[in-house]
Amino acid sequence: MKLEDAEKILKNKGIIALPTETVYGLAALASCNKAIEKVFSIKNRPKNNPMIVHVANLNQVKSLITNLPPQAEKLIEAHWPGPLTLILPANLSASSDLVRAGQPTLAIRMPNHPLTRKLIEMTGPIVAPSANISGRPSSTQASHVTLDFGEDFPILDGGACQGGVESTILTFDGEWKIARLGSLSADELAKTLGYKPTLAGKTACPGNLHKHYSPSAKIHLAKCPQNHPAILGFTERKYTCERLLHLGSIKNPNELAFNLYEKLREIDRATIEEIWIDVDFPTHGLYQTIHERLSKAAAKER
Repeated sequence: MKLEDAEKILKNKGIIALPTETVYGLAALASCNKAIEKVFSIKNRPKNNPMIVHVANLNQVKSLITNLPPQAEKLIEAHWPGPLTLILPANLSASSDLVRAGQPTLAIRMPNHPLTRKLIEMTGPIVAPSANISGRPSSTQASHVTLDFGEDFPILDGGACQGGVESTILTFDGEWKIARLGSLSADELAKTLGYKPTLAGKTACPGNLHKHYSPSAKIHLAKCPQNHPAILGFTERKYTCERLLHLGSIKNPNELAFNLYEKLREIDRATIEEIWIDVDFPTHGLYQTIHERLSKAAAKER
C-alpha cells in the first residue's frame, strides 16, 4: 500500500496497520472517534486501556497538552523521534476521552520510522496501539498483522521493526518515573535526566493494565532448562530437548528484543503446547524489559 492510499483510508475514518521502529501499530486518526472505536473493537481492547497519540513534529503536540513538566523538553530533544512515550497533562478539549480512557493525561510519542512520520505529517496525529489481538504477542512484521487480521487488512509495509519491543513510557509525579518498561532503559534515560528513573508501579497507561504478549502455549520460565520437550534458549548454550528455538545471543540484548515477539509467535506456528524458556540472563538495561515481557507471556490470567 502506498502512502497516498494510507492517507485516504485514515481520512475516510478507516484504520490501517503501519510500522514504527518498535512494533507495528493499528492506526486511526486521533481526532476521529468512529475510527478509534474500530481499533478498540478489532483488537478486542478494553476501553479502560488508554492509547498513545503519535505525532510527526512538535507543532502537533502543542494543542494536545496544557504544559510540559520539568525536563520534558530535555527528554524530547534527546529521544524524539524514538521509542519514548511521555504522559503529559492533556488539553481535554483537544483530545478524545476514548484515547485517554477518561484520564486527565495524554500519552504522546514521535515514532522514528520515515514512512509513518511522513504519513502523520499528511494526516495529523494518529493513535497506533500494537497491531495484534489484545493479549497476543505484538506484531513486528507485516506478516504478523496478516496472521491476526487477515489477508485483506490494509498494511503500510515498512519491513521488520528494528526495536522489537514497545516504547518506554514515562510519567511525572515530581520526578520522572517509568510507567512501562520498553526499548529505552533507565540507564539511557539517566544520561538525560541526571538520575535513574524508578518504576512508577501499576498506573493507568497504555499496555500496563492488561495481560499481553502471550502465545497460546503453556510457558514455564526456568534457569538453563534441560530435559524438556521444547525449549526457547540462547545460541551459546547447549540444551537437552526434542524441540529447540533460539531467541538469539545472550550477549546481545538488542538481538533478543528484535527476535522476542517473532519467537513467541513461532511457538504458535509450530503448534507447541508447552515450552520452557531460559531466563538465566542479565536483568539490567534492555534485559530488564525482556524479562518483564517474558514474565507477562508466562502469566495465564486471561
